[in-house]
Amino acid sequence: MVAIAAGTTAPSPGDRWSGRPAHGAVAVDALCLDRTEVTVRAYARCVADGACPEAARTISYGAGEQAGSAACNAGREGAADHPINCVTFAQAEAFCAWRGARLPTALEWEWAARGPDGRPMPWGDAPLDATRANVLGTETPDALVPVPRRAPLDDGWAGTAPVGAFPAGATPEGVQDLGGNVAEWCAPFDPADPRRPVLGAAWGDDDPAAKMIGGAIAPTDHDEFTGFRCAADP
Repeated sequence: MVAIAAGTTAPSPGDRWSGRPAHGAVAVDALCLDRTEVTVRAYARCVADGACPEAARTISYGAGEQAGSAACNAGREGAADHPINCVTFAQAEAFCAWRGARLPTALEWEWAARGPDGRPMPWGDAPLDATRANVLGTETPDALVPVPRRAPLDDGWAGTAPVGAFPAGATPEGVQDLGGNVAEWCAPFDPADPRRPVLGAAWGDDDPAAKMIGGAIAPTDHDEFTGFRCAADP
C-alpha cells in the first residue's frame, strides 16, 4: 500500500450520473491505498481460502446474465498479474475484508487520484500518451470493443494489462493505474443510494479524462471494465 497524506480537496461541481455530490473544499483523513489494482492471482487466493466467491466469466448489467466475455480475466491463461474484473461490489468488499482492509470511499479515491489541486489526471496535466495508461487505442480490435472511437495511440494491450505496467501514469505518491486498465468499485457517497460508484477510466475508454468522474451502477453488476483496489486506515 501507499500512504496518502491528509488534506483538503479542490471544490467539485458534482455529477448527477455518477452520484457525485457538488461540494466545496472537503477535508480528507490520511489513508493507505493499494499501489495497484487487485490482481487475478491475489483474488484466487481469497477464493481458495473460502472467503471470496469465484469471479464471473460473464458480464451483467441488471438484465440477467449475458454471454461470456473473452475479456473477463478469472481463469484466463496468462492473466494472473492482470486486474481481477467481472466482480460485483460485494465480491470486492469480501476480498478487502479478507485482507483486513476495506474499499476506499469515493471521496478518498478522488483525493488519491486528483490531489489538492484537482489535477485532471492522476499524473497531472501532461497529455495522455501510450506510456501513461491502458485505454482504448488502435491496438484494440473491433471484435473486442465494437465502437468506432479510438484514442490515437497504441498502448500495447488490447484488453487489460498487468497491473503497474504504466508507471509514467502514477500519482505523485506512486499509486498506479487510477487512470486506466479497469475502473474501480468504491464505497458510496450516499449510503442511501442503491447504486455504487465506479471511478476512474478503463481499458475500454478512449478519453480517460472525461471518464475520471466515474459512474454509478447497480452493486450486482459485473463487467470486464470494472475491478477494484483496497484501502486501510493508517
